[in-house]
Amino acid sequence: MKIPKIIQIAGRVFDVEYDDELNNEQGNHATFNADKCKIIIQPSCKGNERNIQGIHISFLHEIVHAISKTTANRKLYEDEQFTEQFAELLYQVIKQIEGK
Repeated sequence: MKIPKIIQIAGRVFDVEYDDELNNEQGNHATFNADKCKIIIQPSCKGNERNIQGIHISFLHEIVHAISKTTANRKLYEDEQFTEQFAELLYQVIKQIEGK
């Protein structure tokens, strides 16, 4: 799976950026900012590179947030458990489609 530098969701263009210092008190490894049209991913944690699967799932997690925010479904947008499970399942489907 290749993570693009930009992605369009519902007509809005989002920049995809990387930031090694992203990890915050909640332990997030990625974040979505609708106002700034950005998805930021943390590629390494405390000097240790994250595995590619974790980075891809973090990206998809933020994509799910972006989609749910676009639909104005606040309950779904705030449901971290659903978002993480859906991102992990979506990752599995994408890997199968890619034949990997």
